[in-house]
Amino acid sequence: MGSDAVFWLLVILAAINAVLAWRRHVRQRGWLAVYATILSIAIAGQFGGDGRLVWGAGGAWLLLVVVPALLARGAMNLSAREKHAAARRIASVAGMLHPFDGWREAPTFLGAQALASAGDPDGAAALLEPLCRPGSPMGEKASLVRARVLGQWEEIVDLAASHSDRPPADPDVLGLLVRALGETGDAAGMVDLWDRHRDKLVRQPAIRNVARLALLAFAGRVEATRRHLQTAIPAMPAPTRDFWLATARLAAGEPDAARGEFERILPTANAATRRAIERRLDGLRRPPPSLDPRQMEVVAAEEARAEEESRFAPPVSVWSPGGLVTRFLVGTNVAVFLLETALGGSTDYATLHRLGGLCTGCVVRGAWWRMVTSTFLHLGPLHLAMNVLALAALGPAAETALGKRRFLAVYLVSGIGSMAAVALRAWATDTASFTIGASGAVMGIVGSNAAMMLRGWVRERAPVARQRGLAMAGYVVVQMVVDSMVPQFSFTAHLAGAIIGFVTTLLLGDRLRR
Repeated sequence: MGSDAVFWLLVILAAINAVLAWRRHVRQRGWLAVYATILSIAIAGQFGGDGRLVWGAGGAWLLLVVVPALLARGAMNLSAREKHAAARRIASVAGMLHPFDGWREAPTFLGAQALASAGDPDGAAALLEPLCRPGSPMGEKASLVRARVLGQWEEIVDLAASHSDRPPADPDVLGLLVRALGETGDAAGMVDLWDRHRDKLVRQPAIRNVARLALLAFAGRVEATRRHLQTAIPAMPAPTRDFWLATARLAAGEPDAARGEFERILPTANAATRRAIERRLDGLRRPPPSLDPRQMEVVAAEEARAEEESRFAPPVSVWSPGGLVTRFLVGTNVAVFLLETALGGSTDYATLHRLGGLCTGCVVRGAWWRMVTSTFLHLGPLHLAMNVLALAALGPAAETALGKRRFLAVYLVSGIGSMAAVALRAWATDTASFTIGASGAVMGIVGSNAAMMLRGWVRERAPVARQRGLAMAGYVVVQMVVDSMVPQFSFTAHLAGAIIGFVTTLLLGDRLRR
């Protein structure tokens, strides 16, 4: 892969990220500044004829965009599992690579949560104190989090009311207010807040899942709370999960059942959860929430969205149980790449040909097996990284929806079929070509996801399916645009892989039906 390919890839990635930030109304000036700086370096290298600058910009993108984003996601996932100390360490590294958009302060917030969970709320409050500067969004957020670790939910509601003329823009703060209103018994106010600011609350999955948990639990939706915990936050520790189920029972008007659950989990819960349980027990006879018909419709609609998301957009990752085959495929591609490196180099065409690269002349002469082996070879580390990262991002959801055997079948059929399309086109046009890479198979997974989302939209008119389906279609369009600008990318392999994955999935079916 040459510097031209790297340059156009950076242009496309920067444009996509900027558009997504604008569409979601996310104020991430730090990320935008990083995109602009890296793109400026790439432009200087491209038009100045210095490929080293372009490659340097590509490395900067990996180090300053991809790595911090992955670390940030890991920190959020660890925090959801209440492993705040580990999350703080990861966030510290992310904050060094990207000291903007609140990530420089993130380790302090996570450290405060770790202290609160360990039974030192005063220490947590003292840690946050230096950030509690009035007059700034970060200072106001720190003040609210400080009140949270001290269990001062009423103070959070009062602080929010004092700024009613300027509603908070930070989804973290809005999520905190959702829980605070529920904790103080104002379920109606909680639902109204959710209804007004839903678009902000659902932007980030980690915030959305926790805020939605509070909404469903304090509205007394016991079964919906149970399903949400199982599908959206499966890694939550058992005592905390049972605490939220008991909270939902209490709000549903089952105080005796709730008391039994609270008393059962009290000895095994962490310090923060024990304080919350004691608060529940003190208010055990509080009347259940009273919601008017409109508010009940808001909660019911959110319950339906949660159910749809659990099927069409499950929060699975390559490390979850549903990502077993994806991990195997990623590992296989990495292992073959290491073999390439050991036997002559990943950019040595003679080595790649010997290991099974797709030489169209060889296929015509009977070496059909190259249509299989070529899908596991890669030209250099960047080529490998692009494909395995895309596979790790898109594979687990498709694997969960299809099942392991069908997912593996779609991957292999798409990969082999895309190479067959390349060989057929080269034979029909009487041109020689040499093609390697898993991108045809990865595009097959894109097409597979698109097919499942289309079926979900046609069958159920599920908005989540429509959104994800459009995202997959956009992915294909962007890939085709990149292919048309970068000669080293195979337009034929990518388009064929997406079509084959789409059709194969329509024929095989999926497990997304209610």
